Amino acid sequence: MILSTDLRKLEKHPALTECTAVANIMLPLVKNHGITVFNYYKYTDQGIIRLSSHQKWAEHYFRKKYANSSTVPPSYLQKSLNYFIWRIEDCPEMLGDAAINFNIANGISIARKSQDAIEFYGFGTTTNNTSIINNFYLNNLDTLLHYCDYFKEHAHMLLNACEKNKIIISKENINHPTIALTSRQRDCAIYLLQGMPYREIAEKLCLSHRTIETHIESLKIKFQCRNKVELILALSKIL
Repeated sequence: MILSTDLRKLEKHPALTECTAVANIMLPLVKNHGITVFNYYKYTDQGIIRLSSHQKWAEHYFRKKYANSSTVPPSYLQKSLNYFIWRIEDCPEMLGDAAINFNIANGISIARKSQDAIEFYGFGTTTNNTSIINNFYLNNLDTLLHYCDYFKEHAHMLLNACEKNKIIISKENINHPTIALTSRQRDCAIYLLQGMPYREIAEKLCLSHRTIETHIESLKIKFQCRNKVELILALSKIL
């Protein structure tokens, strides 16, 4: 295991040493569509895996500690398979930084949820290629899914190496005052601190059990918590 803020050790981790390998696997497959960057993330209770085809952006991502603060709106994770276009307002600092300093924008992410993990496959292009969203992404979701499977198949040795050395998200910003909760996240957090199980929270808020699970999962990502116990401890410090 390695901390997301330990830059010295990350320099020798596949997250930074295997960018060329990721690029060689994916970019020849997708470049004809105008896609210029590919990112892969996997969130589990034991840590994260992150791989990118873009060396400079990968280095910058960890240097800026984006792994500690990146979140995905819970509304984007309602199903086992989810698609969402990158929107600056969802993560303004990181996406704005990528666009301005690395010419990475106009992307789409595919999120696959399983019982013990969430995997994200991100496809991006340049800032001026706005037409790719309507001209390719939205009309070729099955093709993008095929590319996700292609990556898992052809990068299996690399992914196995990452599984053995997951990145642990640093808890150094757990009490940071800028961590904001949506109204629904706050409601879920309050009831969670009262010891309510998910099903009771769902009844209280007139929401489905799956929606509550999604909100809690989003909170875990937002507060860099590996499990519900860590989340409750983190929430108890700010609520």
